[in-house]
Amino acid sequence: DVAATSQAALDTITQRKLTEAQQVGASYRISHPWLPFGLNSVIEATFPRRGETVRGSVRSQTIPLGQPGALVSTTFSVTEG
Repeated sequence: DVAATSQAALDTITQRKLTEAQQVGASYRISHPWLPFGLNSVIEATFPRRGETVRGSVRSQTIPLGQPGALVSTTFSVTEG
């Protein structure tokens, strides 16, 4: 919820929030068995060795066809804010 005193103030707040949401904080590339998600899906990945869990949106996927059991490679970006 946002309170604004004018349309101009609301436009400024909206533009700032949009810009903040589009700032990429980090990119990750993971290999995994096929999972039912695609481009722009929001995913969560846990890296136990680092004690880190991150959420981000899928930017690209490489799915090896004709190779039973091959791992999918997914790149996703974590946004700041």
